[in-house]
Amino acid sequence: MINEFEESEKTLVSCVLLNINLFEKKEIFSITLEHFEKHENGIIFIVLKKAFQKGLEEIKGFLVPELKKIVPDNWEKYSKYGTECWKFAKKNNDTFNAATASYHAEIIRDNFLRKKMISFSENIKQMAKNPSKSSTELLNLLENGIEKISDIDSNTRMFSASEMVNYKLDDISRKEGLGEDYYIRSGFKEFDKLFLEGFAGSKLTIIGARPAMGKSAFTLNLAERIAKKGKGVLFISLEMGKLQVTDRMIASDSEINLNVVKRIDKAEQAQEQFSHTINKFAKIPFYLSEGSSNIEEIVLDIRKMVKRKQIKVVIIDYLQLMTSSGSKWMNRAQEVGTFSRTLKILANELDIHIVAISQLTREVEKRTDKRPLMSDIRESGSIEQDADTIIFLYRENYYLSEEEKEIREDGGEKVEVIIAKQREGTTGNCVLLFRGNIQRFDDFPEEGQMIASREERESALKDEFPF
Repeated sequence: MINEFEESEKTLVSCVLLNINLFEKKEIFSITLEHFEKHENGIIFIVLKKAFQKGLEEIKGFLVPELKKIVPDNWEKYSKYGTECWKFAKKNNDTFNAATASYHAEIIRDNFLRKKMISFSENIKQMAKNPSKSSTELLNLLENGIEKISDIDSNTRMFSASEMVNYKLDDISRKEGLGEDYYIRSGFKEFDKLFLEGFAGSKLTIIGARPAMGKSAFTLNLAERIAKKGKGVLFISLEMGKLQVTDRMIASDSEINLNVVKRIDKAEQAQEQFSHTINKFAKIPFYLSEGSSNIEEIVLDIRKMVKRKQIKVVIIDYLQLMTSSGSKWMNRAQEVGTFSRTLKILANELDIHIVAISQLTREVEKRTDKRPLMSDIRESGSIEQDADTIIFLYRENYYLSEEEKEIREDGGEKVEVIIAKQREGTTGNCVLLFRGNIQRFDDFPEEGQMIASREERESALKDEFPF
């Protein structure tokens, strides 16, 4: 009769048979042969893991030859069991997803640790009965044994001062080797002077603003500028569809009015400019994820894209639209706090820069000075602590009457970029020019200076644009 742990093992194996990319989840990849009670489950699992490590999407034709290598005398038995797991997987196809796999991986890991504890306690019990063992010796054995068990499932890494110094020296060498390329600059001159580390890896940046301040346009502009430097960017859109994102990016780069881009056809006067822009846009390493708002699936998508497309910067629009299948007992602030913590850990683990857009509360509207504060972040929870950098956008014209608004002849207006927190730099403000009709941000021109034309920008980019 199958026990509950073997059932969890079979379920995990079946989930991975349905989707081998589940190995991109850390809690699943960390499971080893030793974790399994039923040897058949363990063998099928490690063969599947090997297929994943080889980058195989299709395991057909791989399983049997590998089984013949690992268990040459019993490969037919294991192959038959693999077929059984596959039938079990297809029968439960609707419910065997990433969340199911993670849940059963945790059961397997917990059972493995408990077995280790029981085995260790039995050994200590027997040794304690031996009068030749001193109490001091037994205490040392006890302490060392507990430490080894706790290390089995720990994600914590310890570093000596010497190792820390070596890491720092390696970091200096890496920065020297890459030069300015290491920092992944935005290209906004005044902003880059303040944002010292740029969009280099292992960091979480929160960009917050009230509605209609231009936060989606700003982050899409950042994505485009970074991708044009040859750095892979993943934009996870939980609010806009693929056509909305495409229209905004084409309008920004071509400087064709967004309303024209939305309705453009082959007869439009702007067709040549439009065609030129989309041909360039198609070549940059920009990727859009549209669909799931589930944090577990988002993390899986990020892992997958970092591995396959060498993504350096991930932008999520926006944080408060994310959901979780495992947070029904949390209040909303705790849940959003969990999201920010998960993203921070992921950024460190994958050495990428994650930018998450955040909504702000209506408290901003109640103040005379409507510039945002960190306490205005909606469901802030631990967001303030988790973020390496917090940036706000403030467009004063939004709060002014038509007579009071300051609009340039080119349709541009000031947007204040406020760096309210920067773990590795100073806080400060800068001003950018925003033209809402084309969804474009630029450096704010000095008195009497014109904005660089599209042709001038393209000419300046030729040396660094790698396509």
